[in-house]
Amino acid sequence: MPSRRSSSAEVLLDVLEALPPGHRLWVRGAGRSLFPLLRAGDSVRVMRCGPGSLATGDVALMRQGRELVAHVVVSTRPWRTASLLGPQDAPGGVTLGRVVAIRRGRWVVPLPRPLRPALRLAQQAASTAWAWPRTRLVSRGCGTSSSPDGRCRFVAAWWGRWRCGS
Repeated sequence: MPSRRSSSAEVLLDVLEALPPGHRLWVRGAGRSLFPLLRAGDSVRVMRCGPGSLATGDVALMRQGRELVAHVVVSTRPWRTASLLGPQDAPGGVTLGRVVAIRRGRWVVPLPRPLRPALRLAQQAASTAWAWPRTRLVSRGCGTSSSPDGRCRFVAAWWGRWRCGS
């Protein structure tokens, strides 16, 4: 019988699911759903736990099909998560653990539990603002090649007098 080759993502998912509660593991490539908190190439340190150990405002690492996603817990009863800029997710997925730190290059930033209310508030504000078309326009224009110094004059853009980097 031929052996079935597993991709590295499938192996990682299996390892995460097999870890006992309380163990920690660095994981890379947990999606872009928490941009700008998480960026391409960032790693997250995950403490293995179930949904009962998570609270509103925690960042949960979830398995959705054969993908890993990191989302903010927006409600525990009923269990709901959401990306940073988007609406709440449809129910489903398997909770693998809580993100306890983010590594970007040499920098490691812990996500302590006292930050939960601030992270939940930031998620609410960002997803509400992202629902406005004008906010998305400002976001897409900032930090692009049209902006020499990578900054944007937010107030001018907000009031419709769009000018980046001048």
